[in-house]
Amino acid sequence: MIDLELRRDPEFSPNIGEFPKSCDANVTEDTIFFEDGVPVGFYLTRLRSEVLPILNKMNSEFMSSRVPKTKMARGTLRQAIQRKQPRRVRQYSTIIGAIPAKPHFKRYTSRVSAVHRETKAREFCRQGMMLAKATEIEYSKYLPELFSAQKSGVTETVPNRLRLTDLFTSSISNANISAPFHQDNGNIRGSVNAIYTRKNRCEGGFLTIPEYRVVVETSNNSLLMYPAWRNVHGVTPIIPTGYGGYRNSFVFYSLGRLMQGISP
Repeated sequence: MIDLELRRDPEFSPNIGEFPKSCDANVTEDTIFFEDGVPVGFYLTRLRSEVLPILNKMNSEFMSSRVPKTKMARGTLRQAIQRKQPRRVRQYSTIIGAIPAKPHFKRYTSRVSAVHRETKAREFCRQGMMLAKATEIEYSKYLPELFSAQKSGVTETVPNRLRLTDLFTSSISNANISAPFHQDNGNIRGSVNAIYTRKNRCEGGFLTIPEYRVVVETSNNSLLMYPAWRNVHGVTPIIPTGYGGYRNSFVFYSLGRLMQGISP
């Protein structure tokens, strides 16, 4: 395990909404991240043998027709060409766990994702909760203080029925999402996201945090624990190198604004 002290770039100017450019990853080994000497995250290139079958099953269910998905269209075809993406890959996502109130979408209360009510998606939801629970071992090992703080923050402020586990309220599964620069401002401050990645026949799809000049490889079957509320970050272009190439991510996070409205 490599120790990496994160140092902020004083000249960094976040450009929210801009797509990251293709670049090489500079974090490719097991790493624990520190800021001012305090551990804030880590990256594991290999999963425990007990975790891999759960991720395999969740990935398989996600890619099947049993799980309802929302189609995504980030950027234009011109942007895809500029990013040297030879062809557009299918982009879609699925959320399980809690979703916050969004009055502009006529959703006036926080509630559990409708995916849980889909009979065919029950196995996907079950595997998601199992994967979230399996994260606890690594999290408590490398970030014990943050682990305890996040667990307390979630259990003390979020009703049990709006949680996936005592650590996470929600999860989003993304297929081929090359995300523009953004910051997860809705997350509980001090919480850490768990990001599992599956890749096949593709290049890129690295998580980049420009303020630190860090680009994490997020290799196949890897886990990145990262406080996504802390910095602007994005995902570099995903370039398929063969038929059926894809990059899927399974992200678990803790929302901090669920008490704005609770559905009956």
